Amino acid sequence: VDSPNAFVTSAVPRLIFVHRGIFSSRHLLPLQGEASLPEGALVAVRCAISNRWREATVIQSKDCQESAVTVAGENFAVCYDDGTHRLVGRNDICIIAEQSVIE
Repeated sequence: VDSPNAFVTSAVPRLIFVHRGIFSSRHLLPLQGEASLPEGALVAVRCAISNRWREATVIQSKDCQESAVTVAGENFAVCYDDGTHRLVGRNDICIIAEQSVIE
């Protein structure tokens, strides 16, 4: 299993159970009020077409190639893992918070 947060047990003969997400978990937190995001923050962005969440990193808006009018505090520039940049509205972005169960 290619996951740093998983382990395998053979609790039942001839069956193998893979347990994922036991030692740490990630959840999404919506932006509160006029909250700002620091550069490099890990966020989830809602895709308008599929309505699924996609992981991204916040970058400076001047580094974003997408041409759009930015209202201060309303849009955030993000970079996806494939290198594409987008301007995202605050309603389509959440902070990814990681919670460790075992320290």
